[in-house]
Amino acid sequence: MGGRDRAGSRHSWLDTLTRSLSRIIAGQHAATLLATDLPADGAVVDLPDWLWSVPAIDTGRKAAGDGGALLLPIQVEHSPGPLLVIPRGAAVDVLWRALGLGIDRAGSLIVHCEHTPLDHDGRLTTGSGTTDGGDADGRGFDPDVTCLTARPTGRSRIRARLSALVRDGQHARWEVLRDLEPYVRSAVRTAHSNLTLELTDGAARLDDTELQTVTDRLILGHDGAPDSPVLRLLNRLITPGQVTNVDLLHHIRRTLRRDAADTLLQHIGDPRVGATVRRFARQTGITDPDRLLVEFRRAYPQSKLGPDRLLRSLSTPLRVADASGGAGRSDQRDHGSADICGNPIGAWGER
Repeated sequence: MGGRDRAGSRHSWLDTLTRSLSRIIAGQHAATLLATDLPADGAVVDLPDWLWSVPAIDTGRKAAGDGGALLLPIQVEHSPGPLLVIPRGAAVDVLWRALGLGIDRAGSLIVHCEHTPLDHDGRLTTGSGTTDGGDADGRGFDPDVTCLTARPTGRSRIRARLSALVRDGQHARWEVLRDLEPYVRSAVRTAHSNLTLELTDGAARLDDTELQTVTDRLILGHDGAPDSPVLRLLNRLITPGQVTNVDLLHHIRRTLRRDAADTLLQHIGDPRVGATVRRFARQTGITDPDRLLVEFRRAYPQSKLGPDRLLRSLSTPLRVADASGGAGRSDQRDHGSADICGNPIGAWGER
């Protein structure tokens, strides 16, 4: 995620990501505006979503370029906005706030819709402000701009512009998921290595097909599910105020690591408390399931551990070995599976 950039420039990986996120944001707002009564004449105004700044908190090496600090993105919250449809002759007072990376800035700007000459790039300007393009063309939010002017057009063109933004936002969503997939796959493999080391000392490992299933579940969710861990992450990235205490890159990495570990545990049927149960069993040396359950509840009263979750926690190493094609299979398992305490699975399961 990113390489070495020149000091004073934007973090390149985050620059690419935020442009795509801005397209998604614009598409969502455009879909909402299409359901409203559009003016006969007016303008579509897409305000930039990201203020680029040197962070005021420690963000590690990602904020360091060759020779100095890099610029990192802070999401800007507009009210109303960031996508506006302004009738001809009207003006909208937009309040904005940029909060994150130890920075908190706020202000306002006025957006007019009226006929005015175009600049040499075909964009409309008032002072240093331009109205179209949002962040998709690489321009970030300028907190010093206090007034913008947009050129009106007819209702059919307004509708066409909004429809195009909706389609582009849908494409951008899939592009972000595609770009995140290698990092999701890496997070899954790291979680898998950590888990199998804890469960089987690395002797049994899930195959590539199993790991791809976990990766797909992270990105696309379960069959029929309305969302997925990665889609929920994406929704947080496009919602102002959701990521303020850390930079976007750190948030993405941390979230992918956590969600990969959780999804992998779900895939093999291991409860969230599983690792704690197994560690407690090893540390105490308790092999009797009934006594283990009593002592664990005494040590962890908030866990509300029951026999079923205890059984699944203790038998997880065997399920991993079975899923890996029998690696680490013992003679004892050939004559009846046993959990890590040496108890027959069937007998404990009937308790």
